[in-house]
Amino acid sequence: MLHYPGDLTFMALSLFKDPDFMTPEFEELGYYSTTDFVMLGKAYGLGENAVHGILGECKMRRSQVEAMIDRSLLSDDAKKEYLRIFTDRLAMFR
Repeated sequence: MLHYPGDLTFMALSLFKDPDFMTPEFEELGYYSTTDFVMLGKAYGLGENAVHGILGECKMRRSQVEAMIDRSLLSDDAKKEYLRIFTDRLAMFR
């Protein structure tokens, strides 16, 4: 991790009110997936289609994120690491 070395999680806070709550998908995969974000969206009154739309928008903006990373003042190694992290996060939305 770039910001929190040694931290096995990738989010500062749990998605859910009970920090010990885990969906079966999270327990199996070890990270949040589409199922978790749909559940979070429903808790805030969003329909499943709306959540899928938001996640799809994230996927469609990949080229913009890649361009932003490329234009940044980060070292080449840091750029590669940020792109790797972003790509890993997108893979969670399966």
